Amino acid sequence: MHNVNDGTGTLETRIKLVRDQSLGTYSFDGGRPSGSTLGVNDYSTSQLMLELNGDYLNYNLGANTNWYTSNSNKNAEFDYTKALSASAQSLIDDAVWYLGSFPNRSYPTSQLYQMERGSTVWGSTAGQNCSDPSCPRATSWTGKVGLMYTSDLGFQVGGTVRESCLTNNYSAGVTCSRQPSWKFENMGWLITGGSNSYSAVYNASIAYHAAANTQTVYPSVYLKPNVTISGGNGSKTSPYTFALSS
Repeated sequence: MHNVNDGTGTLETRIKLVRDQSLGTYSFDGGRPSGSTLGVNDYSTSQLMLELNGDYLNYNLGANTNWYTSNSNKNAEFDYTKALSASAQSLIDDAVWYLGSFPNRSYPTSQLYQMERGSTVWGSTAGQNCSDPSCPRATSWTGKVGLMYTSDLGFQVGGTVRESCLTNNYSAGVTCSRQPSWKFENMGWLITGGSNSYSAVYNASIAYHAAANTQTVYPSVYLKPNVTISGGNGSKTSPYTFALSS
């Protein structure tokens, strides 16, 4: 992955990883603001962001905790044994995650990539108001653990289907997110909110869901720039292994 901003303005070539198994089924944001049951679609302030960069990075938990589901209830159990280990955390670091949004999936992958890095978010258009302090929504967030982008679903496709996924609208070819290279059809929350709703967040079918709804969670991280592939061939039976280079 080229030109990854480390949060200080330095651009680096870094490998991006997505967890191959879900942590569980949780809300993106469980029922905020006060009086709402829909949640806030801003990853930079979301309850899921706090959980992924809190409990998920706390390898000393020692016991299960509870994460948010709808209506501000923390009644979905997080398995503490799934927390990211100390050795794994030594390979990752902060990165800028882009939160630019769009109103629907009628765009090709290449355009989604640009819009994710744009300034259109809920609250950036005249007449878009909300009753929570995160308005307009943030256009980026810096931290260790994020989620997949919408554009990841198209860029991961290989073979003869790749060009079609890069240039055709998702509304005309949602199968781009269901190619056999990754099992995206089983993956839930993406990091991207909808630009025409204060609560809508996309999932791996590039479909809206209220942030307070529950979806599966597959964390994503960026490896440090000096991490290299040390073994494996990337297959299911021989996954890549990584190590810090000198």
